[in-house]
Amino acid sequence: MFANLDQLVQGVRSSTARTYIAEALANYRAGAYRSSIISTWVAVCADLFDKIDELAAQGDKAAIELHQEVTSASENQNLEKLLRFERDIVDASVSKLQLLDDQTSKVLKRLRDDRNACAHPNFSIFALDIQPVAETCAMYIRISCENLLNNPPIQGKQLIDRLMNRVADDSFPTNSDEAYEFLSGTNYLGSAKQSAVRGFAVMLLKRMLAGGQAITVGEELQVAAALQAVSRNYPELVREVFEAKANALIAETEDNFARRAYVFVSLSHDLWSQIDNANRLRLLNIISDCDEKDLVRFQIPQCAELPEVADKLKNRLMDLKVAQRRFVLQRAPARQLKKLAIHEYINVGSFESAFEVGSNVLLPHLKFFDTEDLSEILDGALKNSKFHGINQILNAGGTDSVLAELATVTCNSDRARELWGDFWTQASEGYTGLEETEEVLVSKGAIKA
Repeated sequence: MFANLDQLVQGVRSSTARTYIAEALANYRAGAYRSSIISTWVAVCADLFDKIDELAAQGDKAAIELHQEVTSASENQNLEKLLRFERDIVDASVSKLQLLDDQTSKVLKRLRDDRNACAHPNFSIFALDIQPVAETCAMYIRISCENLLNNPPIQGKQLIDRLMNRVADDSFPTNSDEAYEFLSGTNYLGSAKQSAVRGFAVMLLKRMLAGGQAITVGEELQVAAALQAVSRNYPELVREVFEAKANALIAETEDNFARRAYVFVSLSHDLWSQIDNANRLRLLNIISDCDEKDLVRFQIPQCAELPEVADKLKNRLMDLKVAQRRFVLQRAPARQLKKLAIHEYINVGSFESAFEVGSNVLLPHLKFFDTEDLSEILDGALKNSKFHGINQILNAGGTDSVLAELATVTCNSDRARELWGDFWTQASEGYTGLEETEEVLVSKGAIKA
């Protein structure tokens, strides 16, 4: 315990606050718990004032006003104002500067009250003298250091503005993994309070749904990547923000921009239930007006686990031309679309499309296939004869690599090995050029060498 507290105290940024928190730790070790609490509170006040001073020097208006308030009171020896400033400094740090999250502010206000009880005489005949325990003192030192004293003055609003500017930069990634790595840095969400993260999520939601034509396709993808990154660490928070803000935003925006709501729903399908009936019906009808690029762009296939969305999406896909449908299946594979992917593959009508559809449409859905799907694929590959009775799959160049990859992933159970064995018995009699597939099936125990 002591070693951990020593490390925390050494990491305090402000020299003044470090002096007081070191004194608090020394008193804690000596069993002088009242003195420890008093010194911890003084360290908190010293650190907050140093942060106000630092932010004021950077031009923050709220910090300048607070700095002027305490400086004026000090110069005029206005004790009443100074006491009021000390009493309210935690609340001001939350409401005006966004330096603290709600949970930390509650702990620090309790520290303030305990400090008052320890430092001031109590003349009430009904009151008991406070008897702080070691664990309470250690908790105050630890939380003060971890959540305040060791951290730079990163403000909620200031951080949110900086984050939104970065997301709008052309250099911000559109890939969610890269966005997560970027935003997790200590200069961004890595050291942010939860209140700032919530504010960032609100701004992303508003930017996506209320940005209108001002938000470009590129920025739209960047906002979506940022949302996915935030949702990875704060799924409940994103859900709360969506529930509180989404319905009004969807209702107020036109169809072309309302469909961006699917980006949020793709993060968590539970969000669909937070959308009211009128907005849900509208979003479902919007699917019929989406072209293949819109379906991918707004991540609608990733919402196909929702039965209502799946029905509308499948109908829309069947209305599209073959090339358009394959565009969606290639770029947005989804469990609910795997049967369409299988249908596209086993019904190909040329050697060229057999390899293209196998690689770009079938294999992207590989992780969703079960033994029933495997049976359909293998049976369909054997029965394909779309051009003058000639099998366009098993005679196609490149089919070997497609089937080998399919076998590598799916040949993992007795039933799958049986299906592959039956397939190989028929395929090996009339077709050649499947050496890679044969090698995989031998290694998996589906056939003998």
